[in-house]
Amino acid sequence: MIKKIKLKNFMSHKESELELSSGVNVLTGPNNSGKSAIVTALQLLTELPTREGTYMIRHGEKEAEVTVETSEGDVITWGRKENSSFLIINGERHTRLSNHQEYFLQELHKVLRLPQVKNKDEFFDIHFASQKEPIFLLNDPPSRAATFFSVSSDAGRLVEVRDLFKTKINKAKEKKNSIDRKINQINEELEKLTPLNELEKEVKDLKLEYDALVKENENVKSGFQLFQIFNKAFLENERLSRRHSFLELLQEPPQLDDMSLLESTIQEMKILQKKEKRLERNLAILNELQEPFDLELTERLEKAIDYLIGGSKLEKEKILAHEIALGLRAPPKMEDEGELTSQLKVLKGTEESVKKLQGKVEKAFKALEKWVKENPTCPTCGGVLSEEHLLDHE
Repeated sequence: MIKKIKLKNFMSHKESELELSSGVNVLTGPNNSGKSAIVTALQLLTELPTREGTYMIRHGEKEAEVTVETSEGDVITWGRKENSSFLIINGERHTRLSNHQEYFLQELHKVLRLPQVKNKDEFFDIHFASQKEPIFLLNDPPSRAATFFSVSSDAGRLVEVRDLFKTKINKAKEKKNSIDRKINQINEELEKLTPLNELEKEVKDLKLEYDALVKENENVKSGFQLFQIFNKAFLENERLSRRHSFLELLQEPPQLDDMSLLESTIQEMKILQKKEKRLERNLAILNELQEPFDLELTERLEKAIDYLIGGSKLEKEKILAHEIALGLRAPPKMEDEGELTSQLKVLKGTEESVKKLQGKVEKAFKALEKWVKENPTCPTCGGVLSEEHLLDHE
């Protein structure tokens, strides 16, 4: 059902919109107010004429449009330009309507459902009537009325139903024949696949055999591992048995005496071995020495050593005196007690430095004495060395 009509630049309507209610709608108004133009617009929309001219286009405009909205939500627009018409159904635009008018009429009335009644080449508009002929078929010849009623009678409808039924039966037969051919084809293919049942059974049996073989293989592997463990344990048992038999043949060990004397003797022997190795090394060094100088040169050597030791001692005393002198400052004035206190601290530090230096000198002397004791003979001439020749403690 149409619920809204819109006219744009159509005859006397620049832009008009009509909201229709359910049931009967009545348009009233003075002459030439555009009432008949609304009916004309609906007729043009439902018939899609292709050669109606441009009389419906408002003066001064280039295009006229008629739009209707249905209660089902469909929107249809028909428009006319100077030389062509167009149709828009739910947003899909169609042009060149004259080339496929029958097709577009079918598409239009699928949503609008206001077609004309057709009998062979005659059309009957049962939805719209003009103002001059408000009563349908009243001024038409009797033959036209008879034709219309024959088309609209029950007999005509039955013939249409019969023809439609025949068409459906023929289509159903064709479909059945097609299905039968497909069934025969499938049966032939199934016959070819009949051996698959036996193959499936054989595959299942082989699968069971394979699973059994896999399980048996795993059992063999685990059995082999157990055999290796057993063989290893068996060999170990034999080895231990032989060892046990040998141990049984042994007698009880004798009682040991006191080993302390033996241990001390062994320790003394180790010490003697170390001394022997040291003496062997010293002997090897002495064997490599040259023949000693004549004894007449020894006196000169002793004097030279005495001179060097005396000079070294004198140099050390000079160095010590110099370090002490560096630590001293000019005597402070007696009235300056703070300065005196600081000088006493410096003196105390100097005394500590002197003690440290004396300790270092004594350590050097002791090291020299130790070296003389460890080397009692001159490595050059083989003469006896004494502390009197090298040291002076006075």
